[in-house]
Amino acid sequence: MIKRIIQTVAFVLFFAGIIKASDVIHPGNCRSYSVEGNTAVFTCENNINVQIKEVGPGIIRIWYDTDDFHRNNQSFAVVADESNGNQKLNISEQPQHYEIYTGDLIIRVRKAPFHISIFDKYQKLLMDDYQNRGFEMDSTRMASYVSLRPGERIYGLGEKNGSINRVGHQFKMWNSDNPCYEVDKDPLYKSIPFFMSSEGYGIYFDNTYKTIYHFGSESGDNYSFATPGGEMIYYFIYGPSYKQIIGRYMNLTGHPIMPPDWALGFSQSRGMLTNEKLTREIAKGFRDRQIPCDIIFQDIGWTQYLQDFNWRRENYTDPVKMLEDLENQGFKVIVSQDPVVSQNNKAQWTEADSLGYFVKDIRTGKSYDMPWPWGGNCGVVDFTNPAVADWWGNYQQKVIDQGVRGFWTDMGEPAWSNEESTDRLNMKHYLACTPKYTTFSASPGTRL
Repeated sequence: MIKRIIQTVAFVLFFAGIIKASDVIHPGNCRSYSVEGNTAVFTCENNINVQIKEVGPGIIRIWYDTDDFHRNNQSFAVVADESNGNQKLNISEQPQHYEIYTGDLIIRVRKAPFHISIFDKYQKLLMDDYQNRGFEMDSTRMASYVSLRPGERIYGLGEKNGSINRVGHQFKMWNSDNPCYEVDKDPLYKSIPFFMSSEGYGIYFDNTYKTIYHFGSESGDNYSFATPGGEMIYYFIYGPSYKQIIGRYMNLTGHPIMPPDWALGFSQSRGMLTNEKLTREIAKGFRDRQIPCDIIFQDIGWTQYLQDFNWRRENYTDPVKMLEDLENQGFKVIVSQDPVVSQNNKAQWTEADSLGYFVKDIRTGKSYDMPWPWGGNCGVVDFTNPAVADWWGNYQQKVIDQGVRGFWTDMGEPAWSNEESTDRLNMKHYLACTPKYTTFSASPGTRL
């Protein structure tokens, strides 16, 4: 972890005019190294250390830090960081560099200046730091630069606009609710800081801040990823095929649950479908016309309140009978859920507030007052609190027992349409530290 006190001092000095944003620090020359188990630590100039760890077959973690490699929080995404803990790292020292050998890779670490190159076992170059800028930091950010080769293609980053090949474009990781976006609009709903190169590897940047990616958009001979805070930790994931890269990425971050067959079928979804009579008419229309359909969604507003999982009385006459009838016709019903509880839903809101199940406002210490597009102001349910899973699950179980077959997890961005709005930064989760250095801090959300 780049120490918060160092970041804070640099931030203050920057605004005092003592140092400039152009005063960039690099690791400089490597002075020494040590090895323990599957981890090597290289001590460099400028108080920068570099940790290289073999996490598993074909997966290498690279971490730049200024102290003892301590994180504010454990990763919310990586589940297999210690999977190769009993493996002894094989490293040799040469006059100009160190070489680390794994079953699949050769990692060459140049001493002066510090520079990382990664080869496959046949010595084909896969990834190469760009000049001496494998890591750099100033008073505003940390960044890593990698050489971009002629014709190299980059894919990934999840729900992003533009060309499938990301080369030539810039992207942000900062969840924003933009329902009416144009072709080049960025950022959007989802932050997935993972991409793959046609050179046979992938990169997962494990950082939850407002990170920026330049894929040859600043200079045609390099790409970069940068952050205003947090840790500079990224994982190199070897393939060489895309299928192998994705397989190892799942080994690192977790495998998805295999859905039932019907979940892969045709579905009917439309905004504000929150009415029993209309739902029945739509279902009948599909069957009368012999149009295949396996799923019908009920949108936000099917509940009496956000998010009590009780059917809205004026919209549904007999929801249990509706679910039974639709099931008999071959339809599964999925209902929307938002990660909030409306203050109008007094009983549940009071319950969650008293149990400490809402995200807190760092200014008041109380539950954060979240303006929501519908349902009035809400409390944001804090799913980083382990106790919340059972509490929320018990509410979900009510409609599962009635015949609901799944949940449409919506509005997890959360619901900010203005990406520059900073009030969200006043939210503090159960498993989170209060931001001290930067005005950009948030955990990635998901919109499904």
